[in-house]
Amino acid sequence: MTDNIDHVMAEFQHQFLDRARELVSKIRQDIDRLDGEEDAISELIFAVHKIHGSAGTFGFTLLSRLAGDLELLLDDGNRDGARLHQLADALATVIEAGGNLSPEAETRLLQGLTGTRMTTP
Repeated sequence: MTDNIDHVMAEFQHQFLDRARELVSKIRQDIDRLDGEEDAISELIFAVHKIHGSAGTFGFTLLSRLAGDLELLLDDGNRDGARLHQLADALATVIEAGGNLSPEAETRLLQGLTGTRMTTP
């Protein structure tokens, strides 16, 4: 029975990561639209919030944390495209790695996020 539950959970995680890839693509597009289209900010916040909330549910702590940090920047009214893209790229890196990174890779990734206010794990 446990094997079946593990299999189902793994399938849900896989589906979430596929959807998260799509959302990160949308997030990048919305970041690029921030200067010209006012609806981009609400769409951006919505996409980031979806990753933030769902990632934790599926056990992707780092992914949830990064999305939360991006959400905080947006809530603060930050429209610095370079910084926002930096976090979007970090989200994509974690997603492509399967949702989490090794402790060493996580440390390197977080150290590379200079100038970004990081939430506590």
